[in-house]
Amino acid sequence: MSSHRAHEVAVFGATGYTGKQIVRELLAAGRDVVCVGRDRATLEALTATFGQPVPIEIVDLTDRPRLEAICAMVTTVVNAAGSFAETCEPIARAAITTRTHYLDISGEQSPIRFVFDELHDLAVSAGIAVIPSAAFYAALADMLVPITAAGLDRIDTVDIAYDITDWTPSGAAYNNFLRGIGQPVVQFDHGFIDVATPAYYTADFGRTRGAQRVFTYPAPEVLTLPRHQNIDRIRTSMTTSTFRTPVPDRLVPTVTRAIGKGLRGPAAPLVKKVLEATTGSSHDRIDNDPTRFRIAVTLRADTIVRTATLAAAGIFDITAPIAARIAEVTLHDSFEAAGALAPAQVVDPKTFLAGLTEHGLSYHLGTATGDLAQ
Repeated sequence: MSSHRAHEVAVFGATGYTGKQIVRELLAAGRDVVCVGRDRATLEALTATFGQPVPIEIVDLTDRPRLEAICAMVTTVVNAAGSFAETCEPIARAAITTRTHYLDISGEQSPIRFVFDELHDLAVSAGIAVIPSAAFYAALADMLVPITAAGLDRIDTVDIAYDITDWTPSGAAYNNFLRGIGQPVVQFDHGFIDVATPAYYTADFGRTRGAQRVFTYPAPEVLTLPRHQNIDRIRTSMTTSTFRTPVPDRLVPTVTRAIGKGLRGPAAPLVKKVLEATTGSSHDRIDNDPTRFRIAVTLRADTIVRTATLAAAGIFDITAPIAARIAEVTLHDSFEAAGALAPAQVVDPKTFLAGLTEHGLSYHLGTATGDLAQ
């Protein structure tokens, strides 16, 4: 495929915080990249910082012929332009029409579910891969779980808990946060279910963080893991401390639901102002990533219990190498996978996570109980 295309990769949303880092990762790897966006001046200012000529393309997502023309130029498109509820379908459909691989960095459950439910068969017929959530959400957990589950034929339950410090939603991430807050959360229990009322419980983050209070959170690996692991139930959560709300931890789920209702009613402007004042969130993009994160996995299979933790800095910064390296895999002549695929179906999880250690990522498999293999 690549021998018949003018370029290798097109990055949509190249001027965004993560998009421009993905471009830099790909250029550093020697890849031929096209930067795609809506504003020529902003794109030209961006490419002037790269120290080498980088082509740009201007497009409006409502212009289907133009979208297809850009996709036809490359082997793979990377969609880093949120909100993915708006950008995923037009870009992915244009990619499928032109037989171009597609991946995105979405953490939104709705567009990820759309990719698997609506685009899988089309992608198989086109002979190309569509890979949602090649990012901090859900790629890291999507790869940590199969490593933790090595040798198990079936898993009863998987609990995945996130702890993020210094997280301040801004720009597109803030808009996505507002759109999703208070919405039903998709979890997995012998099939996908909507959870209207978040649960409140405790998760163990290991020796560094210990036990933390968490509540049900719409993490996207709920949708990716069942593609390649035999799991009965998946539960995902976030620490209450992540949101830095000025209420007791036990009230965070209730307050979250109330905020969600407020954002969909006449008091929405006031609710947004209160959110911005109490959390520091902003529609203006913050051009740094001060976050640190820890992901804790607990899986159970009959009498076996296994745990694992993964940690690093920068939920947005770590997304750039994740997306760039998965995109690179699709450029290889030997890559023949087709359909809607989870990140762990495209790369070897253990090798991939090991390759991210240069970005400060580390993971630890805890001691197992009831496991004769240990």
